[in-house]
Amino acid sequence: MDVLSNVLSSLGFDFSSFIFNIINFSLLGFIIYKLAYKKISTVLEERQKIINDGIEKSVKAEELIKSAQIDSENIILNAKNQAANIVENAKLKASSIIEEAKQQAIENSNLILQKAQKEAEIEKIEYLNKFKSEFTELVIKTAEKLIEDEFSSTKKSKNVKDIESVYTRMLNH
Repeated sequence: MDVLSNVLSSLGFDFSSFIFNIINFSLLGFIIYKLAYKKISTVLEERQKIINDGIEKSVKAEELIKSAQIDSENIILNAKNQAANIVENAKLKASSIIEEAKQQAIENSNLILQKAQKEAEIEKIEYLNKFKSEFTELVIKTAEKLIEDEFSSTKKSKNVKDIESVYTRMLNH
């Protein structure tokens, strides 16, 4: 031990200082432990709790974000489906309106056609009446002309009978 103590002395090691330093360090460690360790550990525990709460909140926030994304995708999908239904209903309604318009147009054209046919029939009757009237006048003038002419009485009655038969046929048509 002598050698060890010589080597330590040559290095500047003093055993009494060493013991004094150990006592000081232990005493300082005990004082720090009693005074500051509990406060420091309490602060560290509180910080660890805040960190753990923050981690839990971030995990919950991530779950909420994922849930919100799923909800938004579902909302978008529902909106697309509703839009498709609205478009389909609009197409059906449009085709129904078009079909009704076609039917109305057909009915209107049939009414116009019937009206035109009635008008044509009326005009036909008017022209026939006009023709009969003019023909009657012509027959009367012809008969008067024949009467004025000097025909024999048999010839006159034969011509009058011919004219009457023509006139009767015309009136029957």
